[in-house]
Amino acid sequence: MIGLVNSILLIKFEQTGSSHSVLPVTAPAAVGFAIILLPLMDTLRVFTTRIFQGRSPFSPDRNHIHHLLLDRGFNHRSVVYACAITTCVSITSAFFLQVLGTTSTVVVLVASFFILVYLLSLKSSTRLWIIKGEVKKWPATEETGRKRLVSFYAKKAEAVGDE
Repeated sequence: MIGLVNSILLIKFEQTGSSHSVLPVTAPAAVGFAIILLPLMDTLRVFTTRIFQGRSPFSPDRNHIHHLLLDRGFNHRSVVYACAITTCVSITSAFFLQVLGTTSTVVVLVASFFILVYLLSLKSSTRLWIIKGEVKKWPATEETGRKRLVSFYAKKAEAVGDE
């Protein structure tokens, strides 16, 4: 239902976007694309990845952007804020880049999206083991005491195992 309402509003924006006198939009297609950039490109990216892996595009996995952010240590509220801020930044960017034309603006937005996803999907050693108050690089060399896994981004300890 949200997607249907969003697409109807997007079509309405396409029809009336250039007729506004305060902030006229010369490339309403590019600005409209920026509005739905995150969900549309994320869905297309995940479907394409699944098809290339020989799986159904509707099979579940943790490749969506919100899962990548959750795996980076964000909580659910932070993920919503990050997605909303990213959408606002893409809309603002599209508005200011519309002087380049619709095609160039869309290319810049898509390239920015894939750069963002690439940076989110990088696997770095941001996890540290804390054993009896000492911080050690993962994997830990000592197996004694209570082990905790610490995310660099969340700065919270998540219990891995109790002994």
